[in-house]
Amino acid sequence: MVSRQLIEQLRTELENSSAQVSVLWQPLDGGPLFAYAEDRETGSASIIKGPIMTAALARVQRGEATLSGIFQIQPGDILPDSVAFETGPREASLEELLTWMIVSSDNTSTNVLIRWLGFREINDHIQSLGLSKTCLQREMLDFGAIAQGRNNKTCAADMYRFFKLLYGDKMLTPALCETARRILDKQRCADSLRRYVWQDVSLAHKTGGLDHLSHDAGVFTYRGRLWYLGVFAEGTMDIQGDKPLLGRIARLVFSHYESATGTKMAVIKSGIAPLYSEPTAQSELADEALYGMVVEVLDRPLPGWRYVRTHYGYEGYTPVENLLLDADAAREWQGRPKQTVLSPFTDIRKDKRVQALCLASMPRGSVVCPVNRPDEQGWQEVCLPDGETGFARDAHLGAYTDRWDTADEPSLRKAIVQTALAYMGVPYRWGGKTPQGIDCSGLTSMAYLLNGIAIYRDAAIKEGFPVKPIQLEEIQPADLLFFPGHVAMYIGDGQYIHATAHTGDDGVVLNSLVENHPRYREDLKNDIIAVGSAFSK
Repeated sequence: MVSRQLIEQLRTELENSSAQVSVLWQPLDGGPLFAYAEDRETGSASIIKGPIMTAALARVQRGEATLSGIFQIQPGDILPDSVAFETGPREASLEELLTWMIVSSDNTSTNVLIRWLGFREINDHIQSLGLSKTCLQREMLDFGAIAQGRNNKTCAADMYRFFKLLYGDKMLTPALCETARRILDKQRCADSLRRYVWQDVSLAHKTGGLDHLSHDAGVFTYRGRLWYLGVFAEGTMDIQGDKPLLGRIARLVFSHYESATGTKMAVIKSGIAPLYSEPTAQSELADEALYGMVVEVLDRPLPGWRYVRTHYGYEGYTPVENLLLDADAAREWQGRPKQTVLSPFTDIRKDKRVQALCLASMPRGSVVCPVNRPDEQGWQEVCLPDGETGFARDAHLGAYTDRWDTADEPSLRKAIVQTALAYMGVPYRWGGKTPQGIDCSGLTSMAYLLNGIAIYRDAAIKEGFPVKPIQLEEIQPADLLFFPGHVAMYIGDGQYIHATAHTGDDGVVLNSLVENHPRYREDLKNDIIAVGSAFSK
């Protein structure tokens, strides 16, 4: 149930706005929780690019096109605002055009696709989905058509139906629905619905904006719950002013799920925070949270202990001294620019001297906030979650990413493999995931996490995470091999890297799938139970 107070807060936001606003908040598995003029027809702006994408994928489903099919982009196709083609004419695959159309709302890609599909095919597809108030009547930036009164239309209720069909695998094949969801999840615009949601929450969405309107609609995923939120504001001449309104509505909606689950946030303030299976250090080590990570605090089982969940979904008990239990500090920390520790360990010094007081020591994968640029001596000033500042060696830090893009899949695969290889020789530690000691799924999950991909922390393929089953014959570098209670990463040429406690191989080592190879392990080759890839189409 939604509280009366929350309903009143949402209505107050809408009634105080000078825009005509339509809102629909509805779980994908239930009835609407809040609806306000949800059937009102409005200009769609770029929101209609979602149905254009699925119309193109419907061609793929019918066997009339492939995602790898090539389009030759001509000089006359390129619009002035096109970042994707600002370097000039070139070839682009269908998948690339679809991705640019959604993630950066590229109008060149959109118009190429509209001309390829045709208005009739797109609108027939829209009608087949039951989107009764959605219609494509012009290309993007066709000001002549706009002057004639031909505008693209939709409504909040139509876009709910669109996303519900997409998430229910009812629109296309499950594989093509997953392709569409994956592209929507990479949307780069974060200044509307995501504006004030600082937690690590997935949002597969599409934005739309013109001088007189600002829209955003999509599906939030948080703690296993999926809900649609569409907010459409039209009638003002202040698109930038409308975006905070969209953000405030999303923040209020998100507060419902936080209060319903009792979610509180904290920041890890120890270099390595052990997560135990029980609230005692004598129990099994389940995982390790690293410095600077934000976690959810789910329970207080005993004095001195908290039960927490990491942003990649793993849970465990940790001593309270490992946590900065300050929600405001966690919120501020989440929104700051980040750098990741890439060296095995680094020390944060009080001053720019190796002899200075060590404020904190942290392993690879920890997170700090850079302040200004590094100096000529290679010292980078950093801020810590509690507000204290110190200095780290710039060479020990690297770019922080929590997003991933398969546009350059070979490079991403190579980066994941190289990250895994950086742990070579690290001893085996059950539940570990640092250069002090690491287990099999700790190795694979960290190799992906440091490249912006949160995969499942255990040795299994789990629904809701990026890794999907593939055939062994399809395996490529960075794909995963699963054995009973064990996981390894394939690196190419028949070899794989894994963290093992096997006698004689203790730690992170290379082995081979090829018979007669010096590092061939017949026991593992014969025990492969699954192969998985985060790149599976």
